[in-house]
Amino acid sequence: MFYGWKLCFITLMGNLLLQGSLVYMMNAFIDPLTIAHGWTRPQVSFGMSIGALLGGLSSPIWSSLSLRFSIRILMTAGAFLGGVSLIMLGLTSDLLMFYIFYSLAWISGQAFGGTIGILLMNRWFSKQRGRAFGLCNVGTSFSGAVLPFLLLIIITNFDVQTAWISYGLILLCFVPICWIFVRDTPEMLGLHVDNIIPDDTRIAEEKPKNISFETIFRNKNVYILGLSFGFTFMAVSAVISQLKPRMVDMNLDSYTAMTFSCLTALFLAIAKYFWGKACDKYNTIKVARVLFASIFASLTLIFLPFTNLYVVFLFSFCFGIAAGGAMTVMPATVAFYFGKESFIFYYRVISTVVLLKALGYSIIALSLHYTGSYDSAYMLFCVTLVACFASTFLLSTTPPYLKKETD
Repeated sequence: MFYGWKLCFITLMGNLLLQGSLVYMMNAFIDPLTIAHGWTRPQVSFGMSIGALLGGLSSPIWSSLSLRFSIRILMTAGAFLGGVSLIMLGLTSDLLMFYIFYSLAWISGQAFGGTIGILLMNRWFSKQRGRAFGLCNVGTSFSGAVLPFLLLIIITNFDVQTAWISYGLILLCFVPICWIFVRDTPEMLGLHVDNIIPDDTRIAEEKPKNISFETIFRNKNVYILGLSFGFTFMAVSAVISQLKPRMVDMNLDSYTAMTFSCLTALFLAIAKYFWGKACDKYNTIKVARVLFASIFASLTLIFLPFTNLYVVFLFSFCFGIAAGGAMTVMPATVAFYFGKESFIFYYRVISTVVLLKALGYSIIALSLHYTGSYDSAYMLFCVTLVACFASTFLLSTTPPYLKKETD
């Protein structure tokens, strides 16, 4: 097995235990936390918003640090910081300290997996880059399919404190794993990217020593790609975050609604690999167009009356398979369009669009507050997805750096 796939698995576990779980696991923790500490749901939810915001803001910082420090060091530090933060969440009963340690866990998730994991995959893969991005991102969604139930079992049989501490100790086990196994580049082990000896006849990408923020911000394609994927993340995250309540509102019982929510997360996880494989095989800009169109088409199914479980399954399957590609196709498109060696400079800027997730949470909350339904938010998301699809036609299907090579 190529060594890069081992690193892909470590990144997958980081995304499973931190990047994805910090959202999904609160389905198990939120009510026990209110009972154990006397906090309210809005207070806990506010801490989740702060953590998500700071986690998103830390992405370009971690990316910049990777230009100065070894990815091996950063991933090891991320696993350590995340494990300690989760343990401290089990030891504190103060709301402010909960906010601090929950935010630190979010920030560490960008190092153990997250942004740093994506940068690591870009260094180890080229022709199989999409599949690597897809596999390492499987953990983000798969955590939603298994962790809430597992953590709920621990909380039910023991308590909230035991669940947090056990979770943190599991994460700390990856500190020595990261230090022992992670290597920044294939060349450090005498290997090659994709485990393929380079062909001198291959079109070479530009290898800039540095690309200034001014150059990046003056590139209109950065805004087209960034906002297209940003608004897509906004729609997908908002729908998933309130999927169980939506199903309950459609007269499903709570257990059935939770089951289909987890099933949707499972489809999201499975789809990531196949979307990544599509990026390796086909033009990535065209794959992005198919992605936006399929998410739009699948989201329209949510307006169907969930009168029987077949309709619910149809939505869960279609939306999960479509939406699962967002986190995979985005970095693959950035790498395809700006080049492997320039990837880090553009990705550290474009990756900040995940902050638009917070806007999606607000839109869906306001829709429920003022109309008593999620439908207004869903309609707005559908319009937004159509705009994202249309904007991709402003992009050339030939990367700019390849055009320069052929001129």
